[in-house]
Amino acid sequence: MRPEPPGPDGGPPTGAVGRAVSLLELLATGGPRSLTRLVTDTGLPKTTAHRVLRMLVAHDLVAHGPTGYEVGRRMRELANLIVGQHDDLRRIMMPFLVDLYERTDRAVRLGVLRGDECVYLETVYGARHAAAVRAAGDHAPAHRTAAGKVLLAYTSGRIARQRPLRGLTAYTVADPARLGDELAAVRRTGAATAGQEQRLGLVTVAMPVLGRDRAVAAAIEIVGDAAFRPRDVATAHRQVALAASVALGGRT
Repeated sequence: MRPEPPGPDGGPPTGAVGRAVSLLELLATGGPRSLTRLVTDTGLPKTTAHRVLRMLVAHDLVAHGPTGYEVGRRMRELANLIVGQHDDLRRIMMPFLVDLYERTDRAVRLGVLRGDECVYLETVYGARHAAAVRAAGDHAPAHRTAAGKVLLAYTSGRIARQRPLRGLTAYTVADPARLGDELAAVRRTGAATAGQEQRLGLVTVAMPVLGRDRAVAAAIEIVGDAAFRPRDVATAHRQVALAASVALGGRT
């Protein structure tokens, strides 16, 4: 069965699967939300959204609590299974993430590509970065994040073209041709940025980490607010990404 696409011209998703996926995606990448907020963000009729959410709650994929709807236990278990598959990578990369955090005083994340999503395996941050990290989420469509763009760039953007791209904010690059140009630029410069594409007020920059076969094994991403200037951390970022690649055997 083919995945359900978004509605025409970027409108509300169509079909039961498409509606469920759109709601799960918002909860997974944006944190708890009220029914009213979910209806606004998806464009679904309120009765339809409520019906789908009741089904997801019944299957423990979504939980309903005092702060609204949020990702449920079974979804979290599935996410933990994915993260657990990369234990060695996480262990090797952690000192480099901590180093970059200390040098930049910014939240730092390690991302890998799974399907057409960027999944974050580790995050290093301080108390003042907690809100931004929660807003960023544990995973997101790759084309909306800096780490995801790095990972897509070195797979020639193949995954990004498998199905229609969905925007989340006015800044999201959802046009495949424009995204292709961005990925080409990433291959030239070795870095990617995402300015408020996943969430308003959130700016990220990422660089690749190479593995033994010199293929990109992961991306190291720095998270900032709307005033964040990636060029201010570029030197430290590049140095840490290079050292991490050496540790994985991708650079000598």
